[in-house]
Amino acid sequence: MAKQRRAEPAFRPGDHVRLTLGVDEVPGTVIEDRGSTGFQGRRLYTVEVPDEPLDPIITVRAEEELKPGEPPSARKHLLTKEKMIKYLKNGGLMYILLNNSFLGRDQPRVWLCLDVGDGVTHTLRPYQGLVGGATVPYQARNLSRRIFEDKKEEVISFLASFGLTRDEAEDVIRAVGTTPGGPELSRSSRSNSRHQQ
Repeated sequence: MAKQRRAEPAFRPGDHVRLTLGVDEVPGTVIEDRGSTGFQGRRLYTVEVPDEPLDPIITVRAEEELKPGEPPSARKHLLTKEKMIKYLKNGGLMYILLNNSFLGRDQPRVWLCLDVGDGVTHTLRPYQGLVGGATVPYQARNLSRRIFEDKKEEVISFLASFGLTRDEAEDVIRAVGTTPGGPELSRSSRSNSRHQQ
């Protein structure tokens, strides 16, 4: 009696796939082939679904639930400058500037990318990023969601990493607003107000 040959896997770790998550078809990346460990010997895969700027969603799916996909870079044409500027003006830049490391050491780098619905978002993961990769300016915003005047040039340079011109970067900064001084001035004024109480 001849042994049955096990079918070759349809996907390998690193392959881009599409799958249904909830009611949406979303992109994912195979991170593990779990073999024929599913019900009745179904081949299972561990798949990472991007959920930028948050951590990815990890899910286990049967081979028949997956379709061949494409890398994030195949959708780069959907990341238009108009969409990027709108995202940055409407809270995106302020959200990005929250990414500060302890004492500014090893500041994170940020890229713009597309979310699963083809809207603009940002990521700290280079393999998901489509545009950018510059280091986030350290303590460039205050608690009132304004950019410190002392950090304005740094933020303009950062925005240039997304392909914005100086005029476009200044337009984004005008839209979110600025505040006088820098982080040191802000800290000392908070300290003085506490001492006066």
